Amino acid sequence: MGSEPGNAQEPAASPAERYRDRARSATTLVVTAAGALIAGLVFSPIRDSLSPSAQVSGYISLIFFVISGCFYLQASLYSKSHGTGSREEFTKAVIDSIKCRTLCGSAAGAIAATGALFVIPLDTYFPEPDTRISVLLPESITAIPECPRIKRAFSGWVSPENLRDDSSLLHIEVDSAECGSPSDRGKVRIFLDRKSATLTAQPEGSKND
Repeated sequence: MGSEPGNAQEPAASPAERYRDRARSATTLVVTAAGALIAGLVFSPIRDSLSPSAQVSGYISLIFFVISGCFYLQASLYSKSHGTGSREEFTKAVIDSIKCRTLCGSAAGAIAATGALFVIPLDTYFPEPDTRISVLLPESITAIPECPRIKRAFSGWVSPENLRDDSSLLHIEVDSAECGSPSDRGKVRIFLDRKSATLTAQPEGSKND
């Protein structure tokens, strides 16, 4: 007996149920992965240590995980189809519709997984650049062992992680010229008590300036 167009109901014990079960399992996996990304990118302290490119990759991954989850959820709930054919034809139409949504969910999930896998490599090979800062030493500091001829006011570079964390020491790289060796174009790393100096960040600065 045929179904009315646009209002067909799936017969009981349809073979399509096993396809919906697969979609439900995939939905659970995708939601779990999206939750882990949200925890890492929004609520975890490590979000501040990720480079901008790694964060972008993570958010793109999160978006596609959500898209994937929506397709899988649709597939897991789908039970209607259009047409007035036989029960077998109706069941086939339902299964085809579920498969189509599952395929779209799989494609979006593959993109999401790729984006998630690229977070660490991007953070490793394209790290957040060091921040240029201006430093004003207090009058009580007359010399720094690593750079004895440095002036009271100088500029240098510090990693964003070190600038943001709660450690007592700042690891600052300065041009060797700041230490009194203008012929040496290398860098010298000095260690400075965070509370002993006045710092002014200059984010637009670059180590290659």
